[in-house]
Amino acid sequence: MVEVCGHRGCAGIEPENTMRGFKKAIESGAEYVGADVRMTKDKELVLIHDSSVDRTTNGHGPVRSYEMKELLTLDAGRNERIPNLLELYYLMKQTGIKVELEIKEPDTVKSIISFVRKQKISDMVILSSLWHDILKGIKEKHPGLVTGAVLLCRPVDPVSLAKDCGVDYLLMNCEYVDEDLVYECHSNDIRLIVNADFPEDILRMIRLGVDMINTDYPDIAVEIRERLRKPR
Repeated sequence: MVEVCGHRGCAGIEPENTMRGFKKAIESGAEYVGADVRMTKDKELVLIHDSSVDRTTNGHGPVRSYEMKELLTLDAGRNERIPNLLELYYLMKQTGIKVELEIKEPDTVKSIISFVRKQKISDMVILSSLWHDILKGIKEKHPGLVTGAVLLCRPVDPVSLAKDCGVDYLLMNCEYVDEDLVYECHSNDIRLIVNADFPEDILRMIRLGVDMINTDYPDIAVEIRERLRKPR
């Protein structure tokens, strides 16, 4: 069965990377939520996509210029606050939701891995990144961790890229995915997480047999998936 991941929680409906959004994705029936990790001035791991707070909050300036207590004074939308990784962990333990955790900054890797191992959630987390060399290093040192390479386009040989990095997943937009790619990846024990928001794209990806749909609208993806599972 294809799994559903709520992109940045439930970014098409709720403020992104907020507890409200993560909870909404869980209510929708998603198996995963996606979150982005950065670090504050006082070395706290927080969930925010951009290096600056400007786009997603009423604040200004780099995330790194704020201490955690200062970030908590900002409105991340609908009176939500920027959560830290520990808050998401508590939600994982309460609900069983799994997490696709994107590493946004190379110098956070040790702290993120330490957190995952300390909390014993290796089986509930996919560590993803655009930094493929970092993923390779993670897999070499911690082969038990699950990793995924984020791709901004379709490389000439995605399977070779995945094997070189040692990743378990490739993550890419739906326009780069076709039947041949799905077959090639699965034949080499590589799984595909595909970004798709429009119903027709979600439907096409499910029919192609991708492993996970990463979407701003997990409620729609779950509804389409369940509709396809019903006997006619």
